[in-house]
Amino acid sequence: MSAAALALAPALVTARLQGMLAWQDAGSSNARIELMGDTWPGAGVPGGTLLATITLASPCGSVQGDVLLLSSSTSEGPAVAVSGEARWARLVTADGLWALDCAVAVDAEGSTAGLLIAGTQAGPNGGALLYKGGRLPPVELALR
Repeated sequence: MSAAALALAPALVTARLQGMLAWQDAGSSNARIELMGDTWPGAGVPGGTLLATITLASPCGSVQGDVLLLSSSTSEGPAVAVSGEARWARLVTADGLWALDCAVAVDAEGSTAGLLIAGTQAGPNGGALLYKGGRLPPVELALR
């Protein structure tokens, strides 16, 4: 018999995601997603140009089946602070701790990026082009 590298019971997956949600919200502020330009510096390593910050709701999301779906605190996206190509995003907890980094892409079929930004043009590196003063469209970050 061949075993899977890792197989989790559905109840464990749900519990793990609920724990992630609680950890994201523990702190004195709101969790946030930072959209970064430039090349990704590495897991949790400072760097990159901060183009925009999406403040997440409190609680920052909900567990729906086997997915943790994060949501912003307002229906209108924040203004873009600096023009550039959002190439990667950093999820930061309500306590200001690094949680995860992921690639950014436009909402394109077949994309493997962790964060999709619908209604934007793709940049030369596959990220989403953002323009200073413009408002971000809704974004979705689903963690499995």
